[in-house]
Amino acid sequence: MKDVIFYSILLIIINYSMIMLAFKYYGKIGLFICIPITIIMANLQVTLQINLFSLVLTLGNTAYASSYLITDLLGELYSNKDAKKAVQIGFLSMLFFIILMNIAILIPPVKSQEAIQMHNSAMMIFGFLPRIGIASIISYIISQSLDVVIFHKIKQKHGHNKLWIRNNISTLTSQLIDTCIFTFLAFSFTLPFNIVLQIFISTYLVKLVISLIDTPFMYLGRYMFEKNKIENIA
Repeated sequence: MKDVIFYSILLIIINYSMIMLAFKYYGKIGLFICIPITIIMANLQVTLQINLFSLVLTLGNTAYASSYLITDLLGELYSNKDAKKAVQIGFLSMLFFIILMNIAILIPPVKSQEAIQMHNSAMMIFGFLPRIGIASIISYIISQSLDVVIFHKIKQKHGHNKLWIRNNISTLTSQLIDTCIFTFLAFSFTLPFNIVLQIFISTYLVKLVISLIDTPFMYLGRYMFEKNKIENIA
């Protein structure tokens, strides 16, 4: 259990730290680049399951939650239009990844034991069921768009102040909607309702903790931006 907690926290911290490094050295473009990376990582890490406090969870939640940090940074430091653009980039990244990988695994491998084993492994990792893929895409575009809208509305009201409020309210609300949409679209009528409800609650609790951890990184990003510590390449 200690190893699971330690490495899970380490994964979260490094994940956010790498986004900060990309922001520092590449500015706004660095944040845009991180969007497809986090989306693809989330789709890969979702295959890795862990047991935390008797809850079975996937590591995909860590990468996916970090995409909210990126859109919030763009909305805070640049514009609402840039935040919306990041959501669109994430949507296209997810759509392209799901479609192209599911087509790729349909191509028969060469007739060797090693190639067949590799192909079967790829099918297990990338072979999204249509229902899962559709649920992912729908939950992503709705929740991320909602996050941008809520963040912008709160910023209009409070201006430069109370960053922690708009960061947490927008992210926690949109994460709740995301978890609700995905869980019930993906698993309703295929699993008992009590199991679906458990998946919803446990998944949201994890996302809640991960999202709260991103607040110091929001302040770090704004500090670097205001102190001209960002190397903008465009």
